[in-house]
Amino acid sequence: MSVTGDAIDIPTHVLNIAQTCPGAVGLYYASIAVKTQSPVGSIRKLPHAISILLREVYSETPHEIGKTLSLEICQSIFHFQQSRPDEFALARPNIPDIVRMGKSASCVNFGRYWQLVDFLFCGTVNPNSDVLTIDNSSSLGVNLLSYRKHPLNPSIHIQQSHSWYLEPQEVQTVASFLRDCGNEIVEEHFNRIQQVHSSLYWIERHPVSIWDDDAWRSLAREMCNELINLYVRAAERDRAVLIRIG
Repeated sequence: MSVTGDAIDIPTHVLNIAQTCPGAVGLYYASIAVKTQSPVGSIRKLPHAISILLREVYSETPHEIGKTLSLEICQSIFHFQQSRPDEFALARPNIPDIVRMGKSASCVNFGRYWQLVDFLFCGTVNPNSDVLTIDNSSSLGVNLLSYRKHPLNPSIHIQQSHSWYLEPQEVQTVASFLRDCGNEIVEEHFNRIQQVHSSLYWIERHPVSIWDDDAWRSLAREMCNELINLYVRAAERDRAVLIRIG
């Protein structure tokens, strides 16, 4: 199975819910994925069992169902209730807010190239994974997608993934560094990319000559820029950043 990675910004109260209800963060991810889809329009278009559940969940704001929820997110809420009833019962009062916040979240999907992005910021493929340091303002002493100090839940993997997060204060530290030095650090580590090519997950399956291709370098820079922007936006909104590898 291919190992992929992504990063999202997440409000701390949603993160707190996810500590005991991993299905809640799954719903948060689902809300991000479908935020560009059209709303269902009318609750009458939904299957009877789903419409009953949504009327209960959105009892205080029933108008939101038809106006803001897509068919897929309605199905995701129903699936959450059917597959994880105990968690759903705990998270239920917060579900409208989880969905609403998810639709405003930022997400960067690195696919199978997450370790490449890690290297370009940190400069090593074997960093200390649970200590956040800034090395003389010239290097980020942790891999942004492998910082494991805060596991989402040490005993539970969401959809067979490993999930960790950076707290808002840590996000502020990282965002400040990336805003000032991120692009320069990426370019500096690009100069060493051929030396570590065989150590980077998935990248090692390609010939090292790919780094002579401007398209490859542009793709890597684009992913790095997206991660910089995600951290900066998360810091501005005082949010945590959740990392998922799996």
